[in-house]
Amino acid sequence: MPREGPQVQVIVVAPTAQRAAFEEVLVSDARLRFHTVTMDEAARKVGIKKLADGAAGEQLFLHLAVRNPPKEQFARGEDRRTYLLWRLQRGIAMAGAAGLAACILYAGGLWLDIWGTTGQLAAQRREATEAKQQYERITASFPVTQTTTDNLKATVVEFTKIASQSASPEPALVYLSQVVEKFPQMDIESVQWRIGKPGAREEGASTQKPAAKPPAAAAPGTPADAATGELQILEVSGRVNATRRSDYRGITGQVQQFAEAMRADPAWRILRTQLPFDVTPDGTLSGDIGAGEGNEAPRVSVTVGRALGK
Repeated sequence: MPREGPQVQVIVVAPTAQRAAFEEVLVSDARLRFHTVTMDEAARKVGIKKLADGAAGEQLFLHLAVRNPPKEQFARGEDRRTYLLWRLQRGIAMAGAAGLAACILYAGGLWLDIWGTTGQLAAQRREATEAKQQYERITASFPVTQTTTDNLKATVVEFTKIASQSASPEPALVYLSQVVEKFPQMDIESVQWRIGKPGAREEGASTQKPAAKPPAAAAPGTPADAATGELQILEVSGRVNATRRSDYRGITGQVQQFAEAMRADPAWRILRTQLPFDVTPDGTLSGDIGAGEGNEAPRVSVTVGRALGK
């Protein structure tokens, strides 16, 4: 230590019974200042719960060296071999324990998956059994047939397809009701809806009308066009109110307007119109004209068609 310098603090660890003797001998001066601490007090400060009997200051030193090992290593390799082997064994044991824990967790996850799959499989088996029993109960009530169940299934499927592709009268009747609302003077008596090709009556188009006003009842296409395939045929029959029976021009105009309204949708075509009178080639009117004047409205008929699938 240098001769000139600050006072050095010296801590002396002494046995408890000999503390007074150490304090008497070790007298502080200008260079050294002594602090005497008993062994028990020093042990408590460094964290030793209980000292061994007859323990000296080496135990304190070893404890501190273990808690705060120095960076410098002065032991030889031969002396440290056992310690290195111990650390290696400890590392292998810890790695093995970690691997075992990971395997246990993975096996637990697989077991949970298998358990859930087993439960689902059991539930599906129960559902399959119940469905089979229900199927057997239903088929037991079927009448005895000379064909197999598979043929019946195929028949039902084909019938369902055919039924889904068949036309329904509902759209045509809805369309007719919308047209009739615009003609309160038309009193509808009967409506006939059918599927088929235009017959001889429809192929004849409308009856002859007076030359003074050509009727608009002719279909946009020719009769041959209408006969190329099956149609939805809607025949509407009724009477024209608010028009005298002798007013054939007024009756013709009412029927023409109603027919034009029926083909407002381009998909519909006029197949036939029937008035209560006819026009002969020489221009003479014939038929139920003026008979029963004022007693009964004249009866007319309009037939329209629409191609299937439109």
